[in-house]
Amino acid sequence: MSFRERSAWAMAAVLLVTGLLYLQIALGHSAEGSTEIHDLVHWVILVIIGFFTVLVGLMADLIGGNRALLEDILYRLRRMELKEGQSEAAPKPQPVTRKEFQRVEGGRQ
Repeated sequence: MSFRERSAWAMAAVLLVTGLLYLQIALGHSAEGSTEIHDLVHWVILVIIGFFTVLVGLMADLIGGNRALLEDILYRLRRMELKEGQSEAAPKPQPVTRKEFQRVEGGRQ
C-alpha cells in the first residue's frame, strides 16, 4: 500500500470517527431540540472528500503500476531489437502506397 493510499484511508477513518461522535452528541441532544445540522453537512462533505481521496490514491497507484509495466515492456522490446540488429542487418521499411493504406484503414480518408 502506497503512502497516498495510507494517508487517504487515515483521513477517511478520522472523518468517520468524528462523524460518529457528532451523531452520538446530536442524538443525545435531540431530546432538547438543539441539533446543529450545518455540522452534519460539513461532516458529510468531508467524508465525500475523503472517499474521493481514497479513489484518487487507488487510481494513482494503478497508473504507476501500469507505467512501470509499460517501461519494462519497452526496455525488453528495445533490447530484443538491438540483438536482432547485431545479428543481421535490419531490412529497410518499404513505403506504403495510398491504396494499401486505405485498404488497411478500412476506406477511411
